[in-house]
Amino acid sequence: MKYVFNVEGLMCEKCVARLTNVLTAEDAVTRADVSLSNKTATVEADCDADTVRTLIEDAGFDASLAE
Repeated sequence: MKYVFNVEGLMCEKCVARLTNVLTAEDAVTRADVSLSNKTATVEADCDADTVRTLIEDAGFDASLAE
């Protein structure tokens, strides 16, 4: 599944790199694209949206599924 999350708390490229690393370290995540300018994370994963949201929040960011 492909999910797009609005991510609050992305302030710099280090935040982007950290969140990308957290997401791609998860076996169920096949691809993660984190955008600082849009403050979004586009994630392709073999799990549900709640699992991806938990990964983002555990990395220290607030996340909501984009409409």
